[in-house]
Amino acid sequence: MKPTAIDVFSGCGGLTTGLKAAGFLVLAGVEIDKASVTAYKMNHPGIYVFGDIRQLTAVRIMETLELAVGELDLLAGCPPCQGFSRMRTRNRKEAVEDDRNDLVLDFVRLAEGLLPKTVLFENVPGLLHDWRFDDLVKRLERKGFLLDYDTLNLAKYGIPQRRRRLILVGSRLGNLDLPEAKGPERDVEWAIRSLPKPGESEDPIHNSLASHSPAVMERIRKIPKDGGSRMDLGRDAQLPCHRDFGGYRDVYGRMAWNKPSPTITRYSTNPSKGRYLHPEQDREISLREVSLLQTFPPGYKFPLEEFGREAVASMMGEAFPPEVVRQVGEHVKSHISVIERPIQEAAKRLATLPPFESKHLPWRQDRTPYRMFLAEILLIRTRADIVALHFEEIYRRFPSVKDLATASQQGIEKALAPLGLRKRVPLLLRAARFVLDEFEGEIPSDPDRLIRIPGIGLYTAAAIAAFAFGRPLVPADVNVLRFLSRLTGFEMEHETKGSMRLRALLPLLSKDRGGPAPEILLDFTRLICRPRRPLCKKCCLQAECRFALTSPPLEVAQTV
Repeated sequence: MKPTAIDVFSGCGGLTTGLKAAGFLVLAGVEIDKASVTAYKMNHPGIYVFGDIRQLTAVRIMETLELAVGELDLLAGCPPCQGFSRMRTRNRKEAVEDDRNDLVLDFVRLAEGLLPKTVLFENVPGLLHDWRFDDLVKRLERKGFLLDYDTLNLAKYGIPQRRRRLILVGSRLGNLDLPEAKGPERDVEWAIRSLPKPGESEDPIHNSLASHSPAVMERIRKIPKDGGSRMDLGRDAQLPCHRDFGGYRDVYGRMAWNKPSPTITRYSTNPSKGRYLHPEQDREISLREVSLLQTFPPGYKFPLEEFGREAVASMMGEAFPPEVVRQVGEHVKSHISVIERPIQEAAKRLATLPPFESKHLPWRQDRTPYRMFLAEILLIRTRADIVALHFEEIYRRFPSVKDLATASQQGIEKALAPLGLRKRVPLLLRAARFVLDEFEGEIPSDPDRLIRIPGIGLYTAAAIAAFAFGRPLVPADVNVLRFLSRLTGFEMEHETKGSMRLRALLPLLSKDRGGPAPEILLDFTRLICRPRRPLCKKCCLQAECRFALTSPPLEVAQTV
């Protein structure tokens, strides 16, 4: 099964193209620009495209794509960078006011709601100096992401252009570093030398060139071939505005065959904006050459006739180069696979185990929603064998939510006295009365509604939903988290990043993914992978378990 991804600020599809090449299944894009959406759908038919991210919620995404929280493998995005671009800030650290600047925060808002396993984020280096990036980092870290980010020279990642970009990767599964630059380092000749001259091609994207005045064409012809510059013309042959100005030396410059191109931007077909003249021919580079320098596939489609040259050049220049995305995507995919594969194999093996002896747990024999609700609240920080001795008598005295909610506190205290749970009574009463008032006495099947009930946390909500309603959830008590910690080697500390990483792995153990039934998982982690002296010699996972392989012999029980 391919890992899943969502492409935020998808533009014309550079990020999606790279992710698909890396082996991801892209479920959706998010883009508001009409021209870019048209190009995206021309090349990626069948992928759902959401509109304005400012109106988009994580809940809507999950409902539309039928995703659960934490199920998405990768959330990737390249927010608009114009407000942070060096060209606009003129080398100042402060961002230029731009309505699109805050879209960075919409990306992190979706990440907080979806809780993907990994994130990939790209922008211009100037964003590093903006408070929004600091906020993005802090908020992702609070959600358990381990982050790595830096400004990278993308020419070292297989694209034939000088392009420096801020790249951030993060994972809730474990440490994920930026990938090493492995090249190959490519030049302009590699990208565009084989193309025919514009006008001699059957490709309208290549044939479309701008019209220039005779004076401009004469100036272009004078620029020396293969890397020449306006500076080579001498002072008198330059435009008056350039004669006494030494900056922007690339303006009206030619690309060199054996070097990377300058950074491709939305203005890359305009020679007055940079070194965008063809190395030999007396013209600016064509739109097709722009797309190839960005490493789009040769046949990539663009809506030139419908939206014009400027719109097409803009979407090309603002894209995340697909070749870089492919390399980073493969790195992220490998990271996910390395961590998940042993857990998936362990889950399949646990699924083959016969049921443990659980007849003494009466709530498992008759799993009505109310019985599971009552049992799980009684089981909070209480041993199952103790609750099992008195459960049926307590249920007999309070056989429904209404009976429990309308009972006196003294009556419930008397019923729970053999369990020593006198302090549990107010909580049990509040929970029952909440269900009676808010849910008309019906135990809800949705974990998000269950967790609203006083005293019900993540584990209890998942347990009720799984046992009473058959929801494909993994009830994760401390024993299950300890088992995952031992299996993976991840530290388990209450409500820390280590605990968050373990929780991110829980869906891999679910029954609908080939894992064990929840009762088998809970019994295995309680009876075999015990807190003290676990029965590693009895365990079917001892050959793969980090704990069993590394623990001193005295820490591992040899027999039951």
